[in-house]
Amino acid sequence: MTLTQQEHTMSFLDNIASAIRQAFQKREEQKTAQADAEAPADVVRREDAMGRLVPEHMIDPIVLARTDMVLAVRDEWMDMQERMRQFKTRLAAAIEEFVAVSAAEFEVKMGGEIGNVTFTTFDGKYKLKRKCHKLMQFNERLQVAMQLIEDYLESLEGQEELKILVRDKFMRDEAGNVSVSEVMSLRRYRFDDERWRKAMDCIATSIVTSGTIDYLNLYERGADKVYRNIPLDFSAL
Repeated sequence: MTLTQQEHTMSFLDNIASAIRQAFQKREEQKTAQADAEAPADVVRREDAMGRLVPEHMIDPIVLARTDMVLAVRDEWMDMQERMRQFKTRLAAAIEEFVAVSAAEFEVKMGGEIGNVTFTTFDGKYKLKRKCHKLMQFNERLQVAMQLIEDYLESLEGQEELKILVRDKFMRDEAGNVSVSEVMSLRRYRFDDERWRKAMDCIATSIVTSGTIDYLNLYERGADKVYRNIPLDFSAL
């Protein structure tokens, strides 16, 4: 088939597809117009997934019931989420205040962010913990390190297993990020090559802190003297 024949065929198929889309759109418009004509002016309408306003009496009752059920859950869900957000804010403030009060007893003024801290009741039955996790990421120097490492690996004869091992450390996740811990683990290896040493120096200086996440947990000690977390997520209840 020549290029002209291929273009003619593609144009023909495009015309068919366009005609089908136009026919479908016209049919939908006719259905909507018919529904509008049949429905009273003050009829209750609901918006469907395509953004069209459909008279409620034309919708299957089970579809309406399903929608109302989901919306009812949504309202309570959003309310619960907001209450949990407010509770977390109050809890964080209470921890900060208690640490400051405790420090004031020794005439010490706390500066900067408070790190990990644990509070235990007098009877030892309950334990409140706050754990601060730093979010780490790499800056542009990681690209320099990767190039130096790749140059070093390309200079090696054989040793395919080593090459695979090293390259796997730079595998990216779905978000396009490399694992900090995996890349940092390369610094445990010592190779007598200037490119490798420079790459390890680049990795060490490419780490930056992008923020922190506070994890708040309340634990209860059971009869077996083991502390167990009291969960606040649905999957653990």
